[in-house]
Amino acid sequence: MNEIIQPIFLLKTGNECYLTTIYNHLFNCGSPISESDIFFLGDGMDFSYQWSDNTNKFEEIRIFHDSERYIFNFFNKIRVPIDKKKLSYNYSEFSEQIKEKLDNRLSVILCTNSKYLNYNKIQNNRGRLHVVSLHEYNNDSVKISDCYVPIPNNIITYYGDYSLRELFKASGMAFDHKNTVFTFKCNEAVTNLKKLKQETIFESFNNNMLQYYNNCFDSLFQFCNKIKDMNYIFSEDEKKNNSDYLFFYIKYDGIIYSRKLLIEFVDENPNYFDSNVKYEIQDTIEEWKTINTLLFKYNLMCSENDKYVNLSKRLEKNIYREKRIIGKIIK
Repeated sequence: MNEIIQPIFLLKTGNECYLTTIYNHLFNCGSPISESDIFFLGDGMDFSYQWSDNTNKFEEIRIFHDSERYIFNFFNKIRVPIDKKKLSYNYSEFSEQIKEKLDNRLSVILCTNSKYLNYNKIQNNRGRLHVVSLHEYNNDSVKISDCYVPIPNNIITYYGDYSLRELFKASGMAFDHKNTVFTFKCNEAVTNLKKLKQETIFESFNNNMLQYYNNCFDSLFQFCNKIKDMNYIFSEDEKKNNSDYLFFYIKYDGIIYSRKLLIEFVDENPNYFDSNVKYEIQDTIEEWKTINTLLFKYNLMCSENDKYVNLSKRLEKNIYREKRIIGKIIK
């Protein structure tokens, strides 16, 4: 099997590892569209929420925008297949399967557990499901790129050689995506994207925002109401030891980055939106961040009920503000 060498892979840090990884592959192949275009073409504002009355553990709460779903929606819309496969749990077979996909000139994206990536120094002890891109290989190492590496107060990228055996270990610990790889033909995708009309992107944007406006705010208000009852739902031990689950769900799983992508879309199309819209959205993002930090703090401190009640009211006000803003931008 011949060694595969590719030119340097240009990396953008992004809002969410899977989405930005897809964007980086397409950009390096000459794609004309942005990260926010991919998001809205895939109906990325669709929102998943689950917090049943029987839930008394933070890890059981679901509040997220499903990146895998909207990525598959995006590829379906541009009529290019994206393949999801489980690789072997045997290292030698795993290694050969990776090399075969690179030999076939596919874009290769591997699921990992961030805790087991040795360059990723700032992660909570649990680790998180995380994807990296694989590029050229040489014997038992492969060049990888990572668009979302946290450092204090910032996000950076990583590009360099990585042991295939260590990658096998990180992938084997990837929660419900163990040894899972996504592949697609980047050049084929870019060819189709260059034929895509701007009107199609705007139509997807408007349909997705309208669907979000009509279907998702009820879930956000339900979440808001649950906050008032934190002391009745969770034990003190649960709040002290596991409330970071909810903190990271809000911070990383869509609430924040979906609104950042909305700002990106507004910025890219200044003639389409009121000039004040992006500043209004930014204010709601900052309020989400503050509320999330306070909620985490209150849980760690096992605060009194009035703290949660006031925070719930503050969140309710922010959600109403978001609904008003989105109502203005729907065409």
